[in-house]
Amino acid sequence: MKTWIACFLALTAAVFFFRGGPATPTGRGTDSIAPQFENTARLPATPTPVAALPAAPAPPEPVTPPKVTSTVAPAPDPLAWLLGNKERLLEEVTLVRARAFPAVIQGKVAGSVQVPAGIEVRLVDINPKGASLVFQGGGVRVPLSATDLPELAQVEMHRAEASAPTAAPVTKSTPSPRPPTAPAVPGRPARKPGPFVHPGALHTRADFERMAAKVKAKEQPWFENWQMLESSPHGLRAPIRPVEQVIRGDAAKNNYTSAQKDAATLYQCALRYQVTGDKEQAQKAVELLNRWSSTMKKGVGGDSNYALGAGIVGYEFACGAEMMRDYPGWKGEDFEACKEMMKLFLGGNRYFLRNHNGTGGTHYRLNWDTCNMTSMLAIGVFLDDEETFNEALDYFFEGVGNGCVERAVGYVFPNGLGQTEEMGRDQPHNVTGWAFMANFCQIAWNQGVDLFGYDNNRLLRGWEYVAKYNLGYDDVPFVPHRTSDLKYTEGEISQAGRGALPPMFELIYNHYANLKGIATPYVKEAAEKVRPERGPQGGHPSAYDFLSYGTLTYTLDPIKEDALPSGLRASWSGGQVTLSWWGSAHAERYEVRRASQSGGPYVTIGTAGAKDTTFIDQNVTEGAAYYYVVTSNGPGVWKGKSSTELEVRQKLVVQYDFEGNLRDRAGQHHAVAEGAPAYTQGHGRGRAIELDGSKTISRCPPPLRTTRISRSPRGSIGTAARISSASSISAVT
Repeated sequence: MKTWIACFLALTAAVFFFRGGPATPTGRGTDSIAPQFENTARLPATPTPVAALPAAPAPPEPVTPPKVTSTVAPAPDPLAWLLGNKERLLEEVTLVRARAFPAVIQGKVAGSVQVPAGIEVRLVDINPKGASLVFQGGGVRVPLSATDLPELAQVEMHRAEASAPTAAPVTKSTPSPRPPTAPAVPGRPARKPGPFVHPGALHTRADFERMAAKVKAKEQPWFENWQMLESSPHGLRAPIRPVEQVIRGDAAKNNYTSAQKDAATLYQCALRYQVTGDKEQAQKAVELLNRWSSTMKKGVGGDSNYALGAGIVGYEFACGAEMMRDYPGWKGEDFEACKEMMKLFLGGNRYFLRNHNGTGGTHYRLNWDTCNMTSMLAIGVFLDDEETFNEALDYFFEGVGNGCVERAVGYVFPNGLGQTEEMGRDQPHNVTGWAFMANFCQIAWNQGVDLFGYDNNRLLRGWEYVAKYNLGYDDVPFVPHRTSDLKYTEGEISQAGRGALPPMFELIYNHYANLKGIATPYVKEAAEKVRPERGPQGGHPSAYDFLSYGTLTYTLDPIKEDALPSGLRASWSGGQVTLSWWGSAHAERYEVRRASQSGGPYVTIGTAGAKDTTFIDQNVTEGAAYYYVVTSNGPGVWKGKSSTELEVRQKLVVQYDFEGNLRDRAGQHHAVAEGAPAYTQGHGRGRAIELDGSKTISRCPPPLRTTRISRSPRGSIGTAARISSASSISAVT
């Protein structure tokens, strides 16, 4: 069936835009993290079925990394190459088709369980006839094509051809060469020139003083979390296990878990020292850093999972070392040796973020990017390296991978929630990536850069979305999400690991609610459920992906004055206007008011509860203009705070017609056709361009951003380009 579109550029005063558009193309990293948390929410109900899946959009234009010339002739068949290089096999693979596995209960087979596509299973072995897989104790043999092994084989073969060393490239004395940092962009937060704040990774001097005062006074909830810290096994008696090279991804040599345990000991001893001044704790932290600095002489190694080792171990060591930099007992030469060690981790971070092991930028999922971004940012602070710090910030705004903010929260719904990149994969990986993102934002905040508030609190939309679903709420929307180089689409929210609530919510809740006065209803509920945030006590290695103790380190006294309802936005579609806004931290309900002219008089058209910071106005007339305000109501001084007025109207600003080509009348915004699309009769008397939904593209010029045209579940045409938060390309089918 042919589909025709006539594109015109429409600008609305309300926020009628497709910021993030249909699900951004992403890919699967090959990590084997499977976080387990003590605090879990109730079991989920069956999700609402998702409509037919759209064709895959094209990935965003990548930033070209430094090229590495291959000296190895490409193998004709990646799978044949992998069969001859089994040391490259990963511990887990992903099913691309549903498969029945034996259900094993107490060591006995009791029926079977259907494992859906997209779930990771343990890989035992492969041969030309198939792969041996295990899921929760039950084993089966499947064709290689039933897994993502063909794609992974191509990735691993590419890495070998590119002669990528096992240990990521390292520059000992100066930061690695990099593209120059882009000049400041209006509306984009940036660090002011001048010295770095020290200590200034996850915690500042003011933070330590607050913690010390609360612990000394035995105030709750700080003191209960402090008592947990004091009873942790990661203290004075904890072992120290330095290695010459951190390895992740080589089953015979893996040592990353012991490295993360040492990082936990470092962080916890440093935290005890900063709160109490206990020099024994300080000496333990310094001894650990010195022994690691004198032993670790190679960059992080392993298979492609080296990137997770460089990111997670790197950020944890950097944050702990930053906490100890002002300790008088840490000798200058030892401090300099620690800097050299941190450059080994930094080399791995840079190598991964710049080329993603030779894959497309979005092959690896969000948690891979965010742990490396956080490591790079923290190391930049520790080294007083402005170039490294800014490179990490640049990646947040413009990176080619899923750590870029517009891919991390790839779709913003009319109700204000933002879909997160790994929501269709599983919840443990999903929340872990967002814990790293929270740490990234906290480090930036301590250096004067507000990423929490960027783009109308875009990240909070993701954290609220993650918290709401994992608390057990079922009214969470989802759009199909297709990965960049796999062959399946994530068509619904993954229930795998639902209820995962890691120790990250205190940081997020206190920043928005108690520092800025902004309501975070679902993050708040999650923080209350997890409080006090426990530290790692052993168990699954992924417990050490989190430094924890956020109730002690991030809890603030309640804010004295709430923020106004803010960030009011609107979506006019289907004969109704959907409003969403950021609420006030202490509001109990909201009144929505509307006027037909700016400034009022306003009439109350409805109310919303404390958690329902969204409202649908169904009494609207096409072509009319409306003016909305939202007022919060709470006890005492929290009552009667109103948002700024939002004008909502439909208005055509300029139109670009198709006239049998892709040249516009003004002669300034010519597009380029790719895939030989045809031109024919369009809407009304105009001309139209015919696109097939997968291979033909209209590549738009700057400032437009091009994505591949794709069908939505209703058969309409997806967004072809976007230019700003208040603009959209519209399509007529």
